[in-house]
Amino acid sequence: MAGWAIDLIRDHVACIECPAPPIADAWRRRCHAIIHEVEEDDQLGRLFWTVLDLYAEAVKRVYPDVRGSGVGIMLVRAALSEIAHNGPADSGYVLLAAQAILAHSQWEDVRLDSELRDIGADSLNRLLDRIDDTSEIENTNAFREFVLAVITVWVRVLPTLHTEAGLEMLGKIAIG
Repeated sequence: MAGWAIDLIRDHVACIECPAPPIADAWRRRCHAIIHEVEEDDQLGRLFWTVLDLYAEAVKRVYPDVRGSGVGIMLVRAALSEIAHNGPADSGYVLLAAQAILAHSQWEDVRLDSELRDIGADSLNRLLDRIDDTSEIENTNAFREFVLAVITVWVRVLPTLHTEAGLEMLGKIAIG
């Protein structure tokens, strides 16, 4: 699953950064081909969790908790919060993705007490239910766009992770 996640991240970053529409469309088709392949194996949810976990680990490595201050991670969470609450109105999935990343970080932060972690888990579950409801109402698979939006948010928050060296680091994290 990690290999698919890394391929999807690389292709989506190329799509975002590509100024020429025909080439960006080709990258977008590659992203959707990866998602389609994962969907055929009923693994799209697993891909979503893998992407969230990869970035959560990458943030910890980019901003190690020096002497317990957690300043770097707090700055990242502040940037995520800004996108989640004040992002552009035309990017609904990006707003939801930022909220999901924040909820995931709260849920997986073992330093928090169980009640706060439960709030993160509940928030994440509500967001996923909302995406499911959107898919049913619009007769689309909103979850596909939601997974891509998670990557888009991280491209905005930590562009250094999407350089060649950053993508290499993500690949190493994926390998274990």
